[in-house]
Amino acid sequence: MSAFPLLLTVGQLVIDGSVQPMRPAVVVLLMVGGGVALILFGVRFLRKGLDRLFGARLRYWVQRIAQNRVKAFISGLSIAVVAPSSTTLSALAVQSTKAGHASAKQMLALMFGADLGLTIAVLLLALRLEQFAPILILIGLPFYQFTVAARSRGFGQVIMSLGFIFLGIAIIKTTSGQVMPDAHLSNLFSAAGHYPTVLVIIATVIAVLLQSSTATIAMAIGLSLNQTNLIDMQIAAPVVVGANVGVGITTLLIGWNQLESRRLAAGNLIVKAVTATAVLFLFAPILATLEKTRLDLPIQIALLHIGFNLVLACIGLPLLAPLNWVVVNLAPDPPESQNQVFGPDYISDSPIDSVALATGQSMRE
Repeated sequence: MSAFPLLLTVGQLVIDGSVQPMRPAVVVLLMVGGGVALILFGVRFLRKGLDRLFGARLRYWVQRIAQNRVKAFISGLSIAVVAPSSTTLSALAVQSTKAGHASAKQMLALMFGADLGLTIAVLLLALRLEQFAPILILIGLPFYQFTVAARSRGFGQVIMSLGFIFLGIAIIKTTSGQVMPDAHLSNLFSAAGHYPTVLVIIATVIAVLLQSSTATIAMAIGLSLNQTNLIDMQIAAPVVVGANVGVGITTLLIGWNQLESRRLAAGNLIVKAVTATAVLFLFAPILATLEKTRLDLPIQIALLHIGFNLVLACIGLPLLAPLNWVVVNLAPDPPESQNQVFGPDYISDSPIDSVALATGQSMRE
């Protein structure tokens, strides 16, 4: 009984912040992993919500506006701002190409606009809106839980998804802030900053595994909010480049089974690779320019992400015709004999995580 008042005193000190609880490194890593998992769930939940909210209507709209490169670019940008999911937009572009609604050349312009529009989500994360995560979940829950219409449920699901993503960022930020790097860890991160190409490759693999450039960059933003300066732009910049290349590889994997969609994904990946090479070549002056802005590190990460995709659009849009010639030669039309094999042309053997995409392919078949 005599120990009970002592426990109360220690507990009160911890609550007041006088004593900071020491957590083992394993617990910290598990909590960071939980934040990443919450971001991934939010991205997946977002894709489902967009499917409910727009359904097949988005595919028909894309079909109508894809005929003009400028309209396609602006429309892709607008869609990505409203529907900030790189995997969803990649799957939409690939499916539209597979179904014959648009050629790879037409859909490339839309993809370039979508890549730029997706940067808005990262900018919102950089503005430290994670404190509003519970409010977003609270707003979206009634629409998702207590309504029946697909559009209203989809709207609620999209709002809740953004809340989950922001909440994951908050967990990574809070947990990583408890890490006090020792000399070995500081030397490790310092050495990693001298090998940007290796960091780009690692970030590319992570983006492919997570199937989301937003989630990958969100991890970097979460770690950049650490008060102990765990990472800087020497590390964050290659992560941004690798995340953009990684989502291009994801698009290629999604569209590999069909010729025209393979051309679309290859063209998109080629422009991303060229832009990534240019950024790495101009790595030092780019970092110096960002440092002169004296903005917070998360804002610098978001600005680099925006700049990468802005340069990508400036390179890709004027070169659509020669780019299309390159991908057609890389993936030429098969011999006529290969087209005479009996079987479905548009039905995929693998499961499709979207009702709208599956319906579109079935209707085309």
